[in-house]
Amino acid sequence: MIILFDLDQTLVDSRIVLPYRASRQWRRVFELVPSVAAFVGISDMLTRLNEQGHQLGVVTSSPSRYCKGILQRCDLTRFFAVTVCYHDTARHKPHADPILRALQLLGGTSTQAAIVGDDDGDLLAGKNAGVLTVYAAWGSVAQPAAQFDAVCNSPADVIRLFSSR
Repeated sequence: MIILFDLDQTLVDSRIVLPYRASRQWRRVFELVPSVAAFVGISDMLTRLNEQGHQLGVVTSSPSRYCKGILQRCDLTRFFAVTVCYHDTARHKPHADPILRALQLLGGTSTQAAIVGDDDGDLLAGKNAGVLTVYAAWGSVAQPAAQFDAVCNSPADVIRLFSSR
């Protein structure tokens, strides 16, 4: 199975940069990258999912430089076969385009894929792309209004969810 992850508030706790991202103060965002850390259990989750044979990717509304910097800072780059960032598609989440681009790069289809994310943009993009949608409640700032197929309260829940798929 192909499992795609949102970056901010799903893989990493980036609350410290969110206000600066919202106001497009990118210089300040990049200064704060060293303060961003992966949520507890993320590295173990990604290791286990890779061991189970899943293909993993990141689909984010963040610019590539930010995404790659965060993944390197948190030692997560090695887990992902693909990253699709803000400038990689003309339309962004909640449109399906970023997810469909990741599936294209991985040679997969919607019926064999899932998106794990913390907000409406992630979940709506997943629905629009026809993939399984998983709400990552551990990092969510607010309960999403969008419908989702499954909820995971911790990275360990993600391992359990996909262990039989």
